[in-house]
Amino acid sequence: MTEKECPYKKLHWVLAIVVIVLLAAAFKLGYYKSSFHESYDAKYNRNIITVSGNSEIMTAPDKAELYVAVSNEALAAKEAKDKNSETSNDVIDALIKQGIKKEDIETSSFTISPKYEWDDDEKGNGKSVFKGYEVKHVLKITTQVIDKVGEFLDAAVDAGANNVEQIRFGLTKEEEEDVKTEALYEAAKNAEEKAIVLATSLGVNLKKAVSIQETSFSYVPYYYDARGFEGAAMAKMESTPIVAPKSVEVRANVNVVFGMK
Repeated sequence: MTEKECPYKKLHWVLAIVVIVLLAAAFKLGYYKSSFHESYDAKYNRNIITVSGNSEIMTAPDKAELYVAVSNEALAAKEAKDKNSETSNDVIDALIKQGIKKEDIETSSFTISPKYEWDDDEKGNGKSVFKGYEVKHVLKITTQVIDKVGEFLDAAVDAGANNVEQIRFGLTKEEEEDVKTEALYEAAKNAEEKAIVLATSLGVNLKKAVSIQETSFSYVPYYYDARGFEGAAMAKMESTPIVAPKSVEVRANVNVVFGMK
């Protein structure tokens, strides 16, 4: 062997040893990962019970939203708009006198639309005839004084509002958070009861929960039938209408994973 060949041969041996060490390390790492996944699966996937829990709670609303409309017609758009603005301001002033805060009265919608009527002549030929403009201003009133809703509607109609579009009862943000806590608690207890039934039927011991997830929370506002509260109908009422809301429904759902052995 020449002196030039010796260093190359030593280099080959070093490279071979490095390759062997790397292969051994890779094998060991693969074995470790395999063992880890098997133990993980056994611990968290194979010895678990996954259940869903739900709750439905009926609670009294603490907020009302009233939608009252002021509609006016005139041949000229500006005339209709000016008349509507005057009446709308009268309605707002009347509501403020009843105790509604100015910031709790806002515009829900405002529209100006041309009006047409179909007109037939003596020969039976008809055509669309322009009759002017209609301006409609819908005010949204928010209040937590539930027992005075009828009085607020009375004041609005007396001041010139000629339609009640909608009456909706719901929850303030603070009340919604309180009720949500209660609903989630009941949903979690419902999930636990289901898990106990399943574990008992399978003859296994239920362990503590290893994970829990809120999947949904919602509540359905109560919509009061406002069809009897048109301005003309309310104007004929001899006394203030009584508006008694029903409870609102709150729902919560959770997913819970329990260990078992």
